[in-house]
Amino acid sequence: MVENTSEYAAYRTLIRFEVTDESGAAVTTSETLVLEIPLILPGAQVGVGTGSYLDDGKTVTEATQVTTHFDATTWVAADDAPTVAIETQHDSISVVDAESRSGYIDYQMTSPYCQGLVSRGVSSIFRDSSGRIVGGAVAAVRGPIYCAAGTTEQTIDATYTIPDGIDESATSTYPYCDFSMELTTPRPTVRPFN
Repeated sequence: MVENTSEYAAYRTLIRFEVTDESGAAVTTSETLVLEIPLILPGAQVGVGTGSYLDDGKTVTEATQVTTHFDATTWVAADDAPTVAIETQHDSISVVDAESRSGYIDYQMTSPYCQGLVSRGVSSIFRDSSGRIVGGAVAAVRGPIYCAAGTTEQTIDATYTIPDGIDESATSTYPYCDFSMELTTPRPTVRPFN
């Protein structure tokens, strides 16, 4: 979870995950480890979930640490960015392949905007019965439906990322809706997955 504790809106926050073993060596260099969150309003929390394949020769038991890096953001005064939150409500999770832990996440999204925004993907956070975060997923979905105006029913794929033993009702989903795909500020050389 990423929380904006400032009085400013965080626009296009670049987040990079680093997955390492005990010695600090990377166990995955997947492109899905870099995400850009289009908008985090003052006081808001946004889930940042992703999945990744391990590099050749690496095993899941070697992945002992995940470090989160915040590489860039543009801070906008809240008065200069008259924006309101897009809300979601979890509906269900369907695991269609128990061995790979793959399936679908259904949720309802309500956007107060009068027209659709640009989809930069959707992230989901999974929790256990104690409320502890136990996993995440990211779907690099595009298209007008994923950030449509009004209230819509949505479904995203979660491939290899739905942990066993989750409290399904505690799942939270975060559409990454942007106002434009054009980059208006200088960005780092690392390109986000979404």
